[in-house]
Amino acid sequence: SSNFANTLDRLQPIMLNYLSRGEKWLVNKVKAEQVLARFNEIAKNADPRLRTFVYELIEESKEKGYINT
Repeated sequence: SSNFANTLDRLQPIMLNYLSRGEKWLVNKVKAEQVLARFNEIAKNADPRLRTFVYELIEESKEKGYINT
């Protein structure tokens, strides 16, 4: 469905930022709540496992200092 595709579109930059140790998040002073708000706009109807995966990525990013809190 289009919702699934849109959710994956929002997931991709989150994963790329995580894998780059938050390079763009840190340079652009992005906060965790901004990423989650943008993801949640589209993903509210997504599979709960996908939402959990993203929430865990964000939490781990905060713990590792990849994103501002």
